[in-house]
Amino acid sequence: MKLKRSTLLLILFLTTAASAAPAIQEIESDYTIYGTNQQQLRNEMNNLGPEDNGRHFDAYTHWYVEWRFNFQNDDGLCKITTVNVSVKISYTLPYWADYSNADPALKSKWDTYMSHLRSHEQNHAEHGKQAAAEIENMLRMLPPAQDCRTLETTANAQAQQIISAYNQKDKSYDDNTQHGTTEGAVFP
Repeated sequence: MKLKRSTLLLILFLTTAASAAPAIQEIESDYTIYGTNQQQLRNEMNNLGPEDNGRHFDAYTHWYVEWRFNFQNDDGLCKITTVNVSVKISYTLPYWADYSNADPALKSKWDTYMSHLRSHEQNHAEHGKQAAAEIENMLRMLPPAQDCRTLETTANAQAQQIISAYNQKDKSYDDNTQHGTTEGAVFP
């Protein structure tokens, strides 16, 4: 039976009155694989790894940015008064259940691979963090509008454009690194 382990990492940045940083929540979960040699491990990851668009990957990182803001009409102009932005990052990585009983050479190869794989996934997470920070900054700097509906529509449209740009960065990053292959995230 394959068990799923989950670890919750929560990082909240303290805010000051002058500026704030997005709240960041990171969740790591895994899928359990078994094997005593390279090919068995590869087969397990190929069959059990997280799926995206019908294709299995060794690992996957998903980020989701949420923003909220309040506004008020003051002297005929509507302006944003408070901003709250957060990003939730979910990592899915393989967990090798037979690791402790494995051959030292295979464990060493696995450790190197996992180090590179984690680094690759953390780079995807950085895109989510950067998107959240950019949205936070944009909302804080957005000039007042003639009416609140226009301000709200403009703010949300610009935030969506930022999300789209960082989604494209994720795609380009995977294309350029061949999903981490050029960075050493290769097993065996």
